Formats: sequence, C-alpha cells, structure tokens
Amino acid sequence: MQLSLIYLILTVIGILLIDNPKISHKKNQSTDGEAECPSLLTALKTKEFWLLMIMVVCSLAPGYYIISNYKIVGKDYIPDDQFLALVGSVSALVDGSSRLLWGSLMDNFSFKTIYGVNLAVQALALFAVYYLIEIRVLYMVCIAAILGCKGGQFVLFTTVCSKVYGKR
Repeated sequence: MQLSLIYLILTVIGILLIDNPKISHKKNQSTDGEAECPSLLTALKTKEFWLLMIMVVCSLAPGYYIISNYKIVGKDYIPDDQFLALVGSVSALVDGSSRLLWGSLMDNFSFKTIYGVNLAVQALALFAVYYLIEIRVLYMVCIAAILGCKGGQFVLFTTVCSKVYGKR
C-alpha cells in the first residue's frame, strides 16, 4: 500500500512537470535542422523503423529473461535467498545508473560503436554467468552487467530514434 502511494505521488509530480515543447517556425524541421517524421504511419513504412524494432527486441530479450529468472536459476546453485535478493537489488541499481554511463558514451561515440560494445558486454556476461553461477560475487557481477546493458538499450535507441525521426 505504501509503495503504491509513493508511485502515485511520483506519477502526479511527473505529470505536473510535463510541458509542451516550443514549436519551431520551420514546419517539419527539428532544432538540429534534420527533417522530422510527420507521422507514426510514415515511420512504420520505413526500413529503419523495422530494423530498429528488431534490434530492440533482440537486445532487450536477454535482460528481461535474466530479470525474470536470475533468482529461480540462482537458488539451485546458491541456497542463500538473502544473497539472491541482494543480487537483484544491486543489479537494479546498476540498471538505473548505467543509463548515465551509456548516455555519456553516446555523446562522444557513434551509435554503432556503443551498441557493439553494449552487445559484446552483454554476450560475454550471458556466456560467463553459466560458468560462474556457483561463485557468488561473480554471479552478481554477471547479472549486474547484463542488466546494466539492458538499461543502456533504452538510452541508445531513444537517441538513435531522435536522430533518425526527429525530436518531436
């Protein structure tokens, strides 16, 4: 009940902070001078949209799988429920805070480079978790790395979508 109240208060504060963006005098132009996508239906007809959606689904799936199953799988190798709860808590913090890291990397490098690094780290952690599941600290590091990469996906794809389709 208390958590629901906190979410309600945060939602109301978020709604109150929403403001309409200032519209430029140049129709269908973003602030960077890039042409904007006039509608969602127009975006649905582009090859870039479908490629981005396939990339999103494929790169987010491992993170969501791990979120749902890290404790179920971990309890077979690590019988300490408190430690597994700690793994989830630390991983959630890494998930949220990693977005700052991925965002700052996107400011300095190309999407292709950062996305490749993100996928490489995620793949390495997914591969390693199978072999390191019995070593508590390394299991936590692998789960946190996977969720940190999942958090980065939202930053990466939001940025690339604004570059491809404009910011409005």
